[in-house]
Amino acid sequence: GWTLNSAGYLLGPHAIDNHRSFHDKHGLA
Repeated sequence: GWTLNSAGYLLGPHAIDNHRSFHDKHGLA
């Protein structure tokens, strides 16, 4: 989604991993 694109661009590769963990924990993935 746009989150991975924006976060990945602004924060770097680690942002994608954080988003994955976030969605995974909340069951949104």
